[in-house]
Amino acid sequence: MYHNKFILLILGLWFCCTVNAQQIPEVINIKDVVATELSCEEFMDGKIEVVEIIDHYCKNTDGTVTVRMVETDEYPEWFAMFDAVTGDRITDADQGISGDGMSCTFSDVANGKYFFKAGYFENSCVFQSDRDHPVELILQKPDLSASEVSKIICYNDKATITVHAKPYNTEGSSENTITAYWLKGILYGETEHTKDNKFDELNGDTYTLYAQDSNGCTSDTTVIIAEPKAPILFNLIEEIQPIGNKKGSLTVEISGGWEVYDFVFRKIVGPSQQVLETRDNQPAGEHSFFNLDAAEYQIQILRDKEGCTKAYPFLWTLEMATGETDLQSAIIKIFPNPSDNGRFNIEWNNNENRKVTLELYNALGQLVYKSSTQTGANTALDFSSQSSGAYLLHVPELNIRQKLIIQ
Repeated sequence: MYHNKFILLILGLWFCCTVNAQQIPEVINIKDVVATELSCEEFMDGKIEVVEIIDHYCKNTDGTVTVRMVETDEYPEWFAMFDAVTGDRITDADQGISGDGMSCTFSDVANGKYFFKAGYFENSCVFQSDRDHPVELILQKPDLSASEVSKIICYNDKATITVHAKPYNTEGSSENTITAYWLKGILYGETEHTKDNKFDELNGDTYTLYAQDSNGCTSDTTVIIAEPKAPILFNLIEEIQPIGNKKGSLTVEISGGWEVYDFVFRKIVGPSQQVLETRDNQPAGEHSFFNLDAAEYQIQILRDKEGCTKAYPFLWTLEMATGETDLQSAIIKIFPNPSDNGRFNIEWNNNENRKVTLELYNALGQLVYKSSTQTGANTALDFSSQSSGAYLLHVPELNIRQKLIIQ
């Protein structure tokens, strides 16, 4: 009697076990047998056997596992897959029981450890595979990392990235190998594919590193290479010339590189240099030096935060002021000063018509402009191509040094 009911039940259900076609109830009154020989002793013998595993090579969710009931002639009503670690049901059979009525294939399986159950007789009998020896699916993408990334210490320096990648191989196998490396920067685009795992001459950028194996699987990781946005620069903010017994001062702005800075302030005395002050761990911005005589001074960067020493020394000559009767003021008048467009006019206040040289130096002491003119007529100067900041106009024939400000 019972056997006839069982045959009728199987004939109605064995062609379909998909989740959409049949809602499998929660397992109730289960008689699980966890041993390697699985059986529901009241009804029959049998066990679940894993017959095929197709590992997902490159993705995280495309593995396939096929299981089958063996050592029984009875057809299961359903199969289900469970997490071997938590015991939670992962999925029912999404492709249904196969045509032979004994097998079921689970697809889109993520990497992990699993065991399986098969149900009979409206869940009054359930078989379970060995949970202590689960099926394991492993993501087989290359193991990728940046093993070495050099820093960009100074502006315009370059960096190097060394990539380490290990292909996935089953134990004892070495067939799968790394076939290509490349990287792609946000600013600088993608490099060519290469078998060399070292990339040099790199600018600061955010890079995505790639490695591909002989199975076609690709892994990627991100590396950020920071760099200073500008070289270490000095800009004269203010000079107060000494006059009579009153001392002068200099205020200089420091920027660029890796903030903070160590620098030394020196007085140039003939061929020798006298250290007046050393300052460590100084922020970017303005720095002032007081109680200065008329002389030539130098500021030199010893190092910035990352140890960069590449910076032109700041050189400035502080001259003695002599008030409104200063010979320089009597000979030359420059206007507008400051200038908001880099254009200046020189008004020569002497009666000579003399050829003189005009030299313009920036705050680094670099000669950025040189020309000649006659003092018999006013002279127009166009420094609009220069960046804003403080400059020194030098007329060597007349021993004139005049500060110009471009705003």
